[in-house]
Amino acid sequence: MTDEDFLWPVAAPEAEGLRVAAEIGFVEGTDFIRKGGEFRFPTTEKAMLFNRSLVDAPGTEGV
Repeated sequence: MTDEDFLWPVAAPEAEGLRVAAEIGFVEGTDFIRKGGEFRFPTTEKAMLFNRSLVDAPGTEGV
């Protein structure tokens, strides 16, 4: 996939975002890319799963 395939951005702190992505089994370059302080996803479903997991993760209040 190219960067243009990852259209759905979610802003998240890098450390928390990488931890959450690993916890839900996402692989960088396949399920998401990091670009300009955002995690970008190829589908709305993956973006929504990541966002929901990020919000529900302990220690991410206020993200």
